[in-house]
Amino acid sequence: MLDETDVVVVVADRQLKLFELL
Repeated sequence: MLDETDVVVVVADRQLKLFELL
């Protein structure tokens, strides 16, 4: 299971990767 903090970190990391692709 993921903690809420872990989810926030994962989502933020994904968004940063998406911005890098742009």
